[in-house]
Amino acid sequence: MRSGIFVAVIVLHSLSAAGVEPKTDPGTVVLGATRVQVVPTIRQLQLWCTPDGDFDACTRFIAFHLQATCVRVGDSWNIRASATFTPWILLRNVRKLSHEEDHIGDVGRSVREYVRALEAREFSSEGPCTEVSFHETAAFGDQMRAFAIASNVTRHALLRAAMRR
Repeated sequence: MRSGIFVAVIVLHSLSAAGVEPKTDPGTVVLGATRVQVVPTIRQLQLWCTPDGDFDACTRFIAFHLQATCVRVGDSWNIRASATFTPWILLRNVRKLSHEEDHIGDVGRSVREYVRALEAREFSSEGPCTEVSFHETAAFGDQMRAFAIASNVTRHALLRAAMRR
């Protein structure tokens, strides 16, 4: 049993090192290995994180992809979806790491809920299912940005106050 687990870990590690994504089953969300990078200046942090302001860390979500296909289930059509993404944390202050991990948790939950909602949709024929599947796949980057913004608004009081105005 232990040798089987050990071999599986080696294989997964080898696939990851080679840049090959493990195959995902429908309805799954695969979180890539979080990348952490320390940057020496606020200017460098702002260049990577885009907003101006006083902050010590940010998380970018990279290598995101939604795979969505249509399958017939009885008399209806459903979407089968899986999503992958990789968090990239940029820090000036290492003490902010746990806060950034909270954002990653928020986005991960949002992606899982999104995939479940896609799979819960039913269509009367293949055409509309395929159209929605295509649209959602193409718009997944916008959806990821919306999840990140929602996490920021939830966790940062100043952003919450600005959104109310």
